[in-house]
This record gives sequence, C-alpha cells and structure tokens, in this order.
Amino acid sequence: MKKALSKKQKGITIIELILVMAMVGILTGVVVGVINPVKQKEAAQDGVLRANMVKACAAIEAYYQAENEVYPEEGTANDPLDASASTSDVAAFYIKEWPTGFVYNRDVSGNAFSIHVAQVGTSNFFKCNSTWKNTRECGSTTDLNDIEACDAL
Repeated sequence: MKKALSKKQKGITIIELILVMAMVGILTGVVVGVINPVKQKEAAQDGVLRANMVKACAAIEAYYQAENEVYPEEGTANDPLDASASTSDVAAFYIKEWPTGFVYNRDVSGNAFSIHVAQVGTSNFFKCNSTWKNTRECGSTTDLNDIEACDAL
C-alpha cells in the first residue's frame, strides 16, 4: 500500500530543480559576458606595453640629453641596442634590454625619433616620439616610418 504525502512533508520537484539550474546558467553566462576575461587580459597586456613605451621613450630622451643632443642610431633591427648601431654600447647604459616587439626609428639628422609597438588583439599601435613627449594610441593606417604620423582612432 502506498503512503500518500502529507502536506507537512517538504521537498522539491524536478521542475523546480530544472528552473533553478537554468537561472544559474543564465546568470553565469551574463557574468562571464560582462567580465570577458580575454578582453581583460588584452587590456592588462596593453597596459604593460604602454608602461614599457613610456620607459623606453624616457631612456631615449635621457640618452639625447647626456650624449650631445643626438638620438642613438637604430641599427638594422630598429633597435638602438643592436650591435649594428654604432651607439649600441652607450645606449645600453640607458636601456638595459630593448622590449620585444618595439620598433625604434630615428631621422637621418639624429634629431628626432619614434618608437611604436602593436597593441594586443587589434591592428592599432602605441607610439611615442621626440616631439609629443607622451604616448599615443594610433590607428592601423599610420605610416610607421614617418616619425610624426599618428592616425586618430
């Protein structure tokens, strides 16, 4: 003989359990969508690139001030620390290690420079030069060989 459940007995039904699981799934999807860990990681990596850009530009400016107001040569690898740059031994005093992915350009007179690096996850660039005295975010159409160029985003 089957016992009938009394009104005092408590429990949940399968329908209630499925509804709760569906709501948790929806909330999880919304939270992950808002947080977007990939985008957060890219933003953090861009922050590191920008901070390194500021330091590299400051080091190149320090070189300029201390070494007869001429910027270091770029060398064949667009790296002022490259052995092909005749100033590499002196530049190494100001910059211990050239950051990976950074490209250094100097004009032929030695009186202006720019440094650029690609942003993470986009085709845009961070760029600084000797006249701006700051780092800018430049669009993908920027002429990277032109020291002054920076297309707005």
